[in-house]
Amino acid sequence: MWGVALAALVEENPEKLTERLDDLLTGRMSDEGRNDIIFTLLRLGYRPAATRCFNYVKDGLRRTGQPSVLSLLAASCRVDPEECLTLSSNYFGRVLRSEEAADENRGSISAFVSHFMAVDERLLGKLVERTKTVNIDAGKRLATLLDEYLTKPWNVREFGEAKVGALREQIHAAGAT
Repeated sequence: MWGVALAALVEENPEKLTERLDDLLTGRMSDEGRNDIIFTLLRLGYRPAATRCFNYVKDGLRRTGQPSVLSLLAASCRVDPEECLTLSSNYFGRVLRSEEAADENRGSISAFVSHFMAVDERLLGKLVERTKTVNIDAGKRLATLLDEYLTKPWNVREFGEAKVGALREQIHAAGAT
């Protein structure tokens, strides 16, 4: 229910919503509720909560690689693109060491494309470049996953053929050895 309630609050945009949500993080709540609040703060680009959100994401990445943590990681580019790139490239460089791992992480790619495109489309190429510095093969796998996702018909409709083509070129250039 947290997600529905938060979506309604964000839609209504009450005064000082982000500050109130940030205050809620100090209390006890379920992991799901905490995930939803942190995701909302990140999606809204609430920079004062960045440190707390990044600490939560780092802890989640150490414990699991669950899709909810990866969604938070992707959304973190809205508060600090540089820290997001660092964490994301280290994560992908560590986990994308096989084709099986690429298959397991395929579902998280949409979150990265969506959030990165909302902030700065160049972040996708930078993510591939930085992932390659952690592990060359992982960087190539990430480039393949991003390329594969961008060619989906709904992305071509949303971004346009020209933009998708430019993004794919950027990702291919970043993924080339």
